Parts: sequence; C-alpha cells; structure tokens
Amino acid sequence: MSSQRGSVQRRGKSWTLRIYVGKRQREITLGSVHDLPSRKARETAADNVRLRLGIAGTGAQTTMERFAEFWFLEVADGRLRQSTARDYRWRFGKYIKGRKEARLPLWEYRTRDVQNLLNGIASDHPNLARSSLQRIKALLSGIFRHSVVAGFREGNPVRDVLLPRRPVAATGSAKASRPVGVYDLRTVRAVLRQPMPPELRAAVALAAFAGLRLAELQGLTWEDVSKDAITVRRTRWKTFENAPKSKASAASVPLIPELRRALDRYRKEWDRLPPKLTPKDEDGDQAIDRSLFPSPLVAYGRYHLPTAFRAVKSEWRGWHAFRRGLASTLFQMGAEDLVVQRILRHARVIVTREHYIRQFDAKVLAAMRRI
Repeated sequence: MSSQRGSVQRRGKSWTLRIYVGKRQREITLGSVHDLPSRKARETAADNVRLRLGIAGTGAQTTMERFAEFWFLEVADGRLRQSTARDYRWRFGKYIKGRKEARLPLWEYRTRDVQNLLNGIASDHPNLARSSLQRIKALLSGIFRHSVVAGFREGNPVRDVLLPRRPVAATGSAKASRPVGVYDLRTVRAVLRQPMPPELRAAVALAAFAGLRLAELQGLTWEDVSKDAITVRRTRWKTFENAPKSKASAASVPLIPELRRALDRYRKEWDRLPPKLTPKDEDGDQAIDRSLFPSPLVAYGRYHLPTAFRAVKSEWRGWHAFRRGLASTLFQMGAEDLVVQRILRHARVIVTREHYIRQFDAKVLAAMRRI
C-alpha cells in the first residue's frame, strides 16, 4: 500500500491505520478485531478515515473546517445531547464554515491561528454577545480536543485563546451589550395574575419558584412531585428524552407554600382533562400520560408570555431569566452562594456566582451602611 494511503496493521486486539498526516506519521485506531473480522471490512474502515482526512487519492489537505464538518459534528450527533449537537451545527454553519481562517491544515493550527479566527468572527459580527463568543470558543475547543483524541494532532491550541473585546465606537467607549434577562419577584407575581392557560401558569410558577430549566419542566410527571419537593428525573427536548443534565441536576428542589398552592390548583385543572395515552411500547401497551405539561411549553410561552410581561410594564426575556431571578432574589435575601448553587442544582458554585446571581451581597450592603 502506498505511503500516501498508509498501511493497516494489527495492534493487540485492534486494527490501526498507520498514515502520514502532514509531515507526521499517525496511528489511527480503526476498530476491534471483533468488529473488523474481514479484510474488506478493514479496508472500508481505512478508506473512511482517508476520505475524512482528504487524502483518498486526491491529495487534498484536511482542513479544520473539513474535519469539523465531516468528522466532529457527526460524532457530536451521537454523543452529545440533541440540543447541544444542534447548537454546535448551527454555530459552525453561521460563524466558522467558509472562513479562510478555518481552512488551514488541521495539524498546523497554533494558538495564534485560533485567535485570528475568533477575532475575525467578532469583527464580522460586532453585535455578538460575549456569551456567544464563549460558546464559539467552546465549540472550537471541542473540535480540536476531538482531533487530539483521534490522533490527528498533538495539543489543543484553543486553551490560551482570549475572547475578543467589544468593538470601540467612534465616541471611544465600547459598545454596550444588552444585559441578561432577570425577573424580579414583584414582576413574576404580577405576570402570574395575567390571563394565560393553566398549564403555562403552573410552568411559570415552577420556573420562578423552583428554578427548573425548560427541558426539566417538559420532562416532569406527577410522580416527580411530592408533598414537600420536586425531583428531576428526566429532561425532554422536542421529541428526545434524556437523563438529567448532571448528577447535581438530579437533586430534589423544596416546594415553597406559594408554589405548592399553585400546583394544587393546576392539579384540579389537569384532572378534568381527558386522559392522554403514551405511545405504544414494544409490547403494544399504552398507559395514561402523567406528564404535567402535555402541550409544548415553547409554543405556549412564545404566544402568551410576551403579552403578559408587557401588561405589567416588563419584557419577556426567555425561560432562563426565571432561574437568574430566583438566584438573585435568594442571594439578596441573604442566602449563601453555596446554598443558591444547591437550589439551582449547578455542579460548580462558580457558575452560580458568575452567570446567575445579579444582585449585590446583602451582607456587603449591610457592612457598607455601617460606615
């Protein structure tokens, strides 16, 4: 077999392809001996690798763009949550694909090259929020991290890349970004008094007083609600059902009396609805669907909640603003950040501090007032 196409060799219980990628020889695992029993199966696997590398007799170089599109994103579809994989595909297509900075050979990238790519994206999209740039950086890090694991290069060049600063306007000051959405307690209670379907009212109460994410709300069943707490056992995004986001996310959330009363009222409404059956299982059996919210909350919220928020002289800023509002309210009332972290079920307290708490520490304010 030519040096350009590499050679298939056995290493213990696995078949590998030894091939030159750029100027370095790599050894890429094709699969186990059990999975590739015949020569044809091994050659098919090897050709698949060559095709993705862009060297299947064409002499084309494997760029970062090509690797991401034909390798990384396909792996992401099978390994990541469906919402994350879809977000990665969207960001890749909108901000990365087609850029000249994304078409260097994969193995040549240094930190400086990735910095140029991110700077170029920020320059062409001056209204991008810092959080959006952070997600693009995370996507790039995932692409290069996977290329390292797959044996295509050594080292992830994204680690030391800095987020570009906001563009400076003619006045000399950086362009102000739109603040993140946070609903205060007064606004939430006013919105709950506005006309809306009972299931949407219950969902708003759960999001505001328990801090549940939208996918967690859509995955709730009545068996998850006890007298004193709610336990998150699943999430639902579109038609996909998954386990909770993390071990911390699967914790129980206490039910405050105001939320308990809201759920009791909604349960009476729910019991009057005609029973809805679950899809048939493998045995052809069906059961009564015990989901709290059989209707899609995304569509309901998009239709009703902007009107409800305008009626109380506020603005609808999405479901996640309820979680930020709960975190900020608790912190302002004197709750420690570690306590707020446990209520919001974050794996790390730094996430709670940096992205959810939007109020001054009550203890700091009290100390300053003593001066």
